[in-house]
Amino acid sequence: MNKEIRHLIIKHLNGSKANQIEEFDYQANDTISFGRATHNDLQFDSQEDNAVSREHGNISKGESFGSFIITDKNSLNGTYVNGQKVNGSQSLNPGDEISLGAKGPR
Repeated sequence: MNKEIRHLIIKHLNGSKANQIEEFDYQANDTISFGRATHNDLQFDSQEDNAVSREHGNISKGESFGSFIITDKNSLNGTYVNGQKVNGSQSLNPGDEISLGAKGPR
């Protein structure tokens, strides 16, 4: 049976988007940018989410279908996956917890 992935689902655990769920079309978006700047696909509040840089990073499709890669764009407070700081880019697995800054939104 072929399970086709159609959406990347992000559940916000805290910050200005706490308890919100956002879905992105996996087939239409090669890259999802995130940060406080208004042109980001995943935009954070500039007042409440001050650990997030304007151009914090992005999530892009990996080489194999259904895989994703997170990239930190040299953000001031860093990007963390499961508590470990991302240096450059790192692959993501379903259920990974991403933090924007050590104490920023998860």
